[in-house]
Amino acid sequence: MYYFHELCSKEELRKKYSERVHTSERVNWFFARQGLETLCNSLRQRSPSAVSRLSIHDSLSAYIVTVMNRILPNQIRKIKVTDSYRFSGASFACPDVAGNAVIDVLTALPENPTDITGIATSIRETLTHYRQHEVISTWMSAASHLMLAAAKAGKSFYYPPSTEIMPVNSMATIDWCSAHFGQPESHRHHMSGHGLLYLRVFGANPWRGDDGSWRAPEGRIDISIGVPRGCRQKVLDILAQGLDSIRTDG
Repeated sequence: MYYFHELCSKEELRKKYSERVHTSERVNWFFARQGLETLCNSLRQRSPSAVSRLSIHDSLSAYIVTVMNRILPNQIRKIKVTDSYRFSGASFACPDVAGNAVIDVLTALPENPTDITGIATSIRETLTHYRQHEVISTWMSAASHLMLAAAKAGKSFYYPPSTEIMPVNSMATIDWCSAHFGQPESHRHHMSGHGLLYLRVFGANPWRGDDGSWRAPEGRIDISIGVPRGCRQKVLDILAQGLDSIRTDG
């Protein structure tokens, strides 16, 4: 919980977030769900049977790490996944209560920074551990204590960027298209801003074809991530090579 220990006033927080936007550039990309399913199935065949439930999201996160680690001078060594416990079945998790029912799951990555199978497996093993009810309870007890202390002090947490940690927050299961404001095929939505190495995953936005008409977003997943300045084109070049550009036999 390294990010729960830097407290700032509202003025300080606004300044810090404003300054850090200028240290990175945003990359937007999309993937065909079919391609991600193929990648996931390939990784499942190479993963231990205990983690045969490797998900598309595990595979996608691992893939992005391998892309970044091919160009970054400092390798990503950990992944911080924001994970929902709303439907975990824990006695204190009430699905119908409003609020952001999440915990942050920190995964240490294998020694090989481009071992996509090992990275995806590590993510799944860590998520499986953190989803145990007693682990969620312990995490929430500590986080709630720190949050209450910050609120009493009239301050907020600052989430400092790191060159070694990739935060991941997925909204892929949220149907952005359900709020189309009368324009079901031409609205677009992404959360604004970006953070260094902060990976966000979305249900796909509609996209405009060469003929100017909008296409339905079925079968696509969108991502955005902040990359160090000067690295944006390198990331785009690797992404353009397709999912097959990463070896899966690491």
